[in-house]
Amino acid sequence: MSRLVAAGTLLCVVLLAGLSDCAQPQRQQHSLHARDAHHQLLSSAKERPRESFASWLERHGKAYKNDLKEMEKRFAIWLQNLEYILEYNAKTTTHWLGLNSLADLTKVRRTRMYAV
Repeated sequence: MSRLVAAGTLLCVVLLAGLSDCAQPQRQQHSLHARDAHHQLLSSAKERPRESFASWLERHGKAYKNDLKEMEKRFAIWLQNLEYILEYNAKTTTHWLGLNSLADLTKVRRTRMYAV
């Protein structure tokens, strides 16, 4: 009986110790799915940049409609950042970049805005 209890305890410990490892493939699968969806979004932005930029402006509450010159400048910067993001994401597998609310800013401007 004591051997059975000891064996049961050992099995329980092994199962508990392996519990985090069991969840790992599910997390990886979810992460890969999220990465694929994210890549699809970025690829779509590259294929239809004007539409994607307009959607991005709306999603982030930005408007340059009254200043066409400024809008074209921001669009050009956004496109440069999109290219950088696509190139960066192609080289890494542990994380990825995306088009957040700062995607229409140059690196210099972002650095000035958030420098400590």
